[in-house]
Amino acid sequence: MKIVAFESGKDVHLGIVEGDQVIDLQAVDANAPTDLGEWLRRNNGDLSSMRELAKRAPANARKPLAGLKYAMPVAKPGKIICLGLNYLDHVKEGPQKDNIPKFQSIFFRMQTSLVPHMHPIMRPKK
Repeated sequence: MKIVAFESGKDVHLGIVEGDQVIDLQAVDANAPTDLGEWLRRNNGDLSSMRELAKRAPANARKPLAGLKYAMPVAKPGKIICLGLNYLDHVKEGPQKDNIPKFQSIFFRMQTSLVPHMHPIMRPKK
């Protein structure tokens, strides 16, 4: 199941991708959380209710994926702890391919360093 957040008017909605369409979960149930973090909190990490809601979607809840303006699925994440170089094929893609590390790399990300899918990354001038 692929979950996306996207702009709908002035609001952010959550959706589930099916082929070249997205099912707008708020079009199915206006009380559904619009933030993936909130959805996970309300359901103790279980996404089965999201899948069930999508199954009940009427035709007008389906939108084309093309032209969608993506948003952050978790609007205000807490700690973001990342694990890099966590599988061999990924290590072989980079500069360490001849010197395979014994351990994965751990690094942090800040909310201000995140951008939604297909949005430009802003790089500060030197």
